Amino acid sequence: MAVNQLSSKGLLPDPNDPYSLSSASSDPASGTSAGGIFSPLAGAQPQLAGGAAGTQALNYGGAVQNAGKQYAFNPKYAAMDQALQRAIANAGFDRTNQISQLDQGFQSQTSEAGRQNQQAIKGLGNRMSSQGIGWSGINLEAQGDLNQDYQRYVGNLGQQYAGGKAAAENQYGRTLGDIAGQREGMFQQQAEEERQAQMAAAQAAAEAQARQQAAQQMQQLQQQMIAQQQAALQQQASMQRQQSMPSSPGIGAGGYQGGANGIGVGQGQNWDQIMGIINSSGDRNALAGFGAVPGLPPQIMDALRARIGALTESWKSEANRKSPVLQSMDSSGYRGRAY
Repeated sequence: MAVNQLSSKGLLPDPNDPYSLSSASSDPASGTSAGGIFSPLAGAQPQLAGGAAGTQALNYGGAVQNAGKQYAFNPKYAAMDQALQRAIANAGFDRTNQISQLDQGFQSQTSEAGRQNQQAIKGLGNRMSSQGIGWSGINLEAQGDLNQDYQRYVGNLGQQYAGGKAAAENQYGRTLGDIAGQREGMFQQQAEEERQAQMAAAQAAAEAQARQQAAQQMQQLQQQMIAQQQAALQQQASMQRQQSMPSSPGIGAGGYQGGANGIGVGQGQNWDQIMGIINSSGDRNALAGFGAVPGLPPQIMDALRARIGALTESWKSEANRKSPVLQSMDSSGYRGRAY
């Protein structure tokens, strides 16, 4: 079927126009109705930009709602979500522009179709009146044909308009549904990465704790070994000293007991105990008196000299600090003794 555009000629007769009132054609594609009445909308098909007749609107309410769902994104995924938020905004702008263009096109074409139909009816009335049949049934029937062509045209235009709006809404819903799926997937991926990071951190902490415990155990083992070695060496040294020191007749049952200034060495004490007494004594006079005991082993004599020398040096340092006059003598007049 041929598609006729709206004509601005109305019902004005044109001898050069085969579709004028002089024509007796009844072909709908010719733009005329029965009886040769010119109808600018007869057989015309509307062409609405963005229209999509027959398209049904689908329910994308859930997708639209999910696209605006709030997620606790970390900085990494928050930056990615900003791009998706811009895509959501752009989809909204596209939807608004498409519907606005449809509105403008529908209103414009509807208005133009109404204008053309009114011109055709007016021209028809003038023609019929000039022939004296303005109130005849022929006039009314012709006007009905014109109105039917108009209603058909506007109805088709409305179908394209409704389908175009449905297509715009469907496109918007699909876009937001895709974005909602991406955002949900991003949040799940973020949760998985955080779970993996927590597992890795827990494993690293457990390994560090295990290494620390192993190091502590090794340190304790080393300390135990060192203590055992020292105890063994002390025991060996004690045995060697006991074996190398002869028994002294001056120390024992009838040995030196010490006087008022004595150290107090008596019966039952071994050489290790005597060495401990010497090293712990702070009385030089007592040590000097103990040095007079006959039969002391060389080790004891060396210990006595060393201890007396240390005490003497300590006293001299203290004396020098207090008074230069006391640098060479103490309160008892003792100046040390050589052995």
